[in-house]
Amino acid sequence: MLERTGIITMLELQPQYIVQINGEDYCSYTADFKYYDTGNEEFVIEDVKSIATAADKAFRLRKKAAELYHGITVRSVIMGKKLTPRVKRGKKKTAPMVSRSR
Repeated sequence: MLERTGIITMLELQPQYIVQINGEDYCSYTADFKYYDTGNEEFVIEDVKSIATAADKAFRLRKKAAELYHGITVRSVIMGKKLTPRVKRGKKKTAPMVSRSR
């Protein structure tokens, strides 16, 4: 829909980024989308993940390796996560710690 209305162009599904170290393939990272945002005049690489996948260490390592190697930034969209910013609240008062010696 965004492409049809001209908000984005050059939509690419599942772009793959290979990371090499010393000429050897280290890992590959596949995002969900790559597109050109006509409003901001920039390419966007976007990946939609569940909360569990986003927390997975292997996923985060592959994503970071691809970002560093290719000089890109991947925008992660986490499904099930609230998009509103957290409101800072005052510190909860807790009872002082009592040490017990035996």
